[in-house]
Amino acid sequence: VVNLISKLGVITNSGVEIVKAKYDKIIWSNNKAINSFIVELNGKQGIVSETGQETVPLKYDNIAPYKDGAAQVTAQKKIGLIDHFGKEIAAAKYECIGSFQENLAVVKLNSKSGCIDKRGKEIIPLQYDAVSGFFDGYAIVIINNKRGVINLKNEIIIPIKYDSMSYFIKGISYVE
Repeated sequence: VVNLISKLGVITNSGVEIVKAKYDKIIWSNNKAINSFIVELNGKQGIVSETGQETVPLKYDNIAPYKDGAAQVTAQKKIGLIDHFGKEIAAAKYECIGSFQENLAVVKLNSKSGCIDKRGKEIIPLQYDAVSGFFDGYAIVIINNKRGVINLKNEIIIPIKYDSMSYFIKGISYVE
């Protein structure tokens, strides 16, 4: 990364300019599919490839490091996901997106929780007050402060009627 009149760019060790020195901030991306840089100009972030091509336009307020094949992006206080090539997986519309567990991530929109897959498709509808991450194919869900368990098909395995519930360990959960 080079600094030219308070603007940043990227050059190779032989002095060849890869990314023009025009950005306010540049961070090496941890994208494992392609070498790229998260860049910022006038408070908006995007992604530039190692060839200098803008793969994600400067339209996000924040781009988080890649995790599980996707990066969280924030625009107008809403969160979405992009893939390694900058393609939008999930639109920036959620209040929260959790980490992927068993290929599903818990999302929250309008104070309701559900789950999306790695393509951004809503697999568990946004109908719960809260959803834990999936473990061994099951997740604890909450509606009106009552807990129960669903499977990956959103089938209720244990009725949503308990005041508290622990995660299952060796097939056993403590409930109240």
